[in-house]
Amino acid sequence: YHFGIRVSDEALWLKIVEEQKLKVFYGGAYDYPHSRSWYIQDPNGHEIEVSYTPDKALTFPALN
Repeated sequence: YHFGIRVSDEALWLKIVEEQKLKVFYGGAYDYPHSRSWYIQDPNGHEIEVSYTPDKALTFPALN
């Protein structure tokens, strides 16, 4: 359905969104328990999730 990338500098990412006039879908940033994501599209219509996590490492809970 989509692929995602992680950014390490939220302020820089928001500056890029503003400067490039990127359309952010789903009403803007979506806050998850441990991260914040923005959903955009590339010129061909592929959805891209851009995620920011304040921690140095992105972790996932163990799957049972």
